[in-house]
Amino acid sequence: MFNHKFHVSETDWDYDYTNRYFEVTADEDMSEIGTEIFLTYGSKCNTRLFVNYGFAVAHNDDNTVVVELRIPAADPAFWIKTRFLDTDDSGKTDSVSLVQFVFATVSPFFFALI
Repeated sequence: MFNHKFHVSETDWDYDYTNRYFEVTADEDMSEIGTEIFLTYGSKCNTRLFVNYGFAVAHNDDNTVVVELRIPAADPAFWIKTRFLDTDDSGKTDSVSLVQFVFATVSPFFFALI
């Protein structure tokens, strides 16, 4: 059994498709009885770690929260807000304060779009 640790460099793992098994290789001597062996499941939020692997990590820097906002079509700033959130060529959106964005009027966005 292995323990998870972010950014592990002491082990590597691979799947052998011919023989159909996982192979974990230690990069250092692990022959001492009681030596903990770590591998990484990658940078994942606690929800994914728990659902897929059955554990969560305290103080996980990779935790994420998905917040879906719908801007009412009747909002006077609807067009400007939706344009402001359009993605650039890289597919990334501008980072904005959620509270400022939801309660904004037309004027703050007018200057941001110039």
